[in-house]
Amino acid sequence: MGASSRSHIVDPQSKFPGNHLTAHQVEMRLPLVARIADELIEAWSLRHCLNANTADSDLDQRLLLEELDEELSSLKIEIEQLGGQLRDPSTGAIEFPAQIEGIHVLLSWRRGETKVTHYRYPDALDREPLALA
Repeated sequence: MGASSRSHIVDPQSKFPGNHLTAHQVEMRLPLVARIADELIEAWSLRHCLNANTADSDLDQRLLLEELDEELSSLKIEIEQLGGQLRDPSTGAIEFPAQIEGIHVLLSWRRGETKVTHYRYPDALDREPLALA
């Protein structure tokens, strides 16, 4: 953890939702996205565990929760700067705006996937496989 020790930050002008990306553009970012997702999952899991076991009077744990909240916020910003949006911090699901035949969709990537193989419509819950060209 510790956002200040990472050099993940990229051009803040690429923030979602301005630009549509291709699957290839997202895949070029996956090594960095995967590292950020790993950190997100770790911070989210620790925060969830501490939150469930922290008494209101435990100042040290409350301070650690605040630090974890800042870390999660920083990691979310890094994902946005890469053109994505955080879908689920507990699983590392991240989405990127795209167009398929002129229709706005979200390319869907999850931790552990080596390529972008799914998308979803913004109002849909389920992912659909990308048609391979």
